[in-house]
Amino acid sequence: MNELKGKVTVLWSSKQQYFHIEPLSKTLSHGLKSALSGKKGADYILVSICDTNEQAREVIKSIKEARGAYER
Repeated sequence: MNELKGKVTVLWSSKQQYFHIEPLSKTLSHGLKSALSGKKGADYILVSICDTNEQAREVIKSIKEARGAYER
């Protein structure tokens, strides 16, 4: 599991139409809590797992650019 330490996730909220970056450990913790409680989790969809916040911001930028090209 050491290879996952320090990683961050890029999440997408279709409800908020917004990207979110958070530590992978937090994403996994929220998912596990939802599974254990049997309740529906948050609105966020996992888009990418990155090594750094900088890399995550680049992923978001690339997705926004691709989406813009797709919408034309």
